[in-house]
Amino acid sequence: MKVKLLFLAPALAFTLLAAAQKNTPPVNNDKYRINLPSYWGKGNKVWKVLTDKLPLICGELVAKELCGDKCNPKYSVDFYITEPTVLDYTSKKVIAVASTDTRYLLQKPIPPQGASDYVNSPNNNNDNSWQVITNYTFQCFLLLKNEKGDILTRMILVDTNEVWEKINPVLSTVSGPPLSSYIETNKEKFRPVSYDLLAIADKKILAL
Repeated sequence: MKVKLLFLAPALAFTLLAAAQKNTPPVNNDKYRINLPSYWGKGNKVWKVLTDKLPLICGELVAKELCGDKCNPKYSVDFYITEPTVLDYTSKKVIAVASTDTRYLLQKPIPPQGASDYVNSPNNNNDNSWQVITNYTFQCFLLLKNEKGDILTRMILVDTNEVWEKINPVLSTVSGPPLSSYIETNKEKFRPVSYDLLAIADKKILAL
């Protein structure tokens, strides 16, 4: 029985592969697909910009139609983005603006969770308020690939020669460790997140 199973396994794998190939439609040379993160849902302006601009950038897409998920196009355009690299953290003191008009009373943002030494105290005039700024870089591309997955063209949206800033909520402290010590032990709270990066990529695509 064990010997028979050893011979049946390759045969079963071959059968499954043949079935998968049978269900895959032939390569359509007249269509292409754009693969984007869910950040850009259907109807987002980015889709129209890409369908208008990509054929002007990539000769392979001239006179090609955008297809849906079930087609097997000759070309695809994939979105690629890297993790951010934090260069440094800077800070600046925030000067509260006094006003006699109660409509314009400034409310300080609530500090990050866990920052027990940093309190939101708008009524304390002796507070020292600081804003932490994260300076970082990342890379973002649109990759034109053929049906084999080979990269034909790399369209750079964001490169590492561009430095970006993430402006974090204001921190106000009455007592506790120095601001530099707080940043050092809470770096993850100030790191850029996926939304920050995709918002930049969105602007880059719309500017194509």
